[in-house]
Amino acid sequence: AEIIVMDDGFQNPSIMKDLSVITIDGETGFGNGHLIPAGPLREGITAGLSRADATVIIGDDKLDLKELILEKSLKLKKGSIKILTARLKPDVSSPIGENKKVLAFSGIGRPSKFFNTVTEIGYNLVGTECFSDHHLYSESEISNLKKKAKFKKAELITTSKDYIRLPASLQKDIVVISVTLDWGDANALDSLLKPFF
Repeated sequence: AEIIVMDDGFQNPSIMKDLSVITIDGETGFGNGHLIPAGPLREGITAGLSRADATVIIGDDKLDLKELILEKSLKLKKGSIKILTARLKPDVSSPIGENKKVLAFSGIGRPSKFFNTVTEIGYNLVGTECFSDHHLYSESEISNLKKKAKFKKAELITTSKDYIRLPASLQKDIVVISVTLDWGDANALDSLLKPFF
């Protein structure tokens, strides 16, 4: 491999990185600004930004994150940090018709975000089940979910991240909603990546 793209390697100092990008949810931002266990952060905002080459704000910037990032990066005297924006774009080519009843389950950081996406697509969300992030599903859990969906006459639906963690034998009859990033400025992304290609 000539290029390795990692998720979750930012705080690992043993990995030599050519490019470090911090992604931030535009709705939740940096949470309460506290470190684990008091908050969601693994390190302070300023410390993280000091090693970042760019940030990507995903979704609407509801917390003035651009201002905060610019303010912190200027204090670091490293110049203005590159700030890119993007939106999650669901793949609506899935085999469920609009207004079809669905029961959604997810074990991601913020399942409500996925459930909102399901509703925005136009599906009739009749039930939700939340699991912890990176949850490994058991046969009994999936069996129970399928029973609940059948009782509600609904399709069982999940994220691609959850689906991949299901054993192949349990994937039958579960519909996956995939998402891609729709970049606010594709040229800014190209210029960020160009030195590495």
